[in-house]
Amino acid sequence: MMRIIIKRIVFIIPTIILISLLSFAFLYYAPGDTATRILREKSHTMAISDEYAQEFIESKGLNRNFVEMYIDWLSNVIKGDLGKSYLDGQSINNKISEPIKKTLVMVLISLVVYFLLGTSIGILSAIHKNGILDKLARWWSVLSMSIPVFWISLFIVWLLSVRFGILKIVGKRSNSCLILPGVLIGVIYTGNLITIVKHKTLLVLEEQFVLSARALGMKQNKILLHHVLKNVLAPIVAASTLAFSSFLGSSVLMESIFSISGFGTLLMKAVNLKDYMVVASATLVLGLLVSVANMIADILYSYLDRRETG
Repeated sequence: MMRIIIKRIVFIIPTIILISLLSFAFLYYAPGDTATRILREKSHTMAISDEYAQEFIESKGLNRNFVEMYIDWLSNVIKGDLGKSYLDGQSINNKISEPIKKTLVMVLISLVVYFLLGTSIGILSAIHKNGILDKLARWWSVLSMSIPVFWISLFIVWLLSVRFGILKIVGKRSNSCLILPGVLIGVIYTGNLITIVKHKTLLVLEEQFVLSARALGMKQNKILLHHVLKNVLAPIVAASTLAFSSFLGSSVLMESIFSISGFGTLLMKAVNLKDYMVVASATLVLGLLVSVANMIADILYSYLDRRETG
């Protein structure tokens, strides 16, 4: 177990460095001038003089080459300083702290919904194969993997807010605004997990130890808890890890649809303005989150997978 943890930690370091390097390079060599974009955003005007732009470039060190800028940023990151935004001069450590909390809350809500719905419906579909629930689950699995997240989200916003006026779900600043988009992401992605859990449950139910337990008179609930659930947890962990990365990407769309000032919104604005420091730092944090999630998944999988012999 310890060997797996050390291996994953060692692997995380070059991974997140490579991610930040690529994002920094793509933005640096992308068309457009950083100084002009930043100054236009700050002054709310399209007319920026060459002198003003040149002064800004020199004050922010934007006239340096790519290697110098990246090494300078990376050396500060090692010290725990993510740098300052070119747009407002605010510390990026403080700038991303609140948005990342909102995005993580939304993603965690999605994971809980994804896990509970996908696991329970998948197991029940296997137990009542070809029943009404199974047919609905199969229908939803195909449909949910075909419908784009943003489409169903826009439809829900229109239905609840515009058509019926039930909820004011757009533009809220409290954490309650994260519940609906989080639930939507989790529900839409459940189709994949339902299929995985159902297939694995059907295989486990045909195993000899399950048939023996039934022959000995063990109740269905105990069989599901002590035999089925233990054997389907490993693939659920693997699927949830992949879902975590997808949820982070989907949160960007949800933040835009529901007018939430989260991490994705901050990142997209920084990309449009070519704010190197914010983009590199944001992708570094995202890479770290995904890498840590993968590490935790590897540890859990090695513990849960009964085929693991060591």
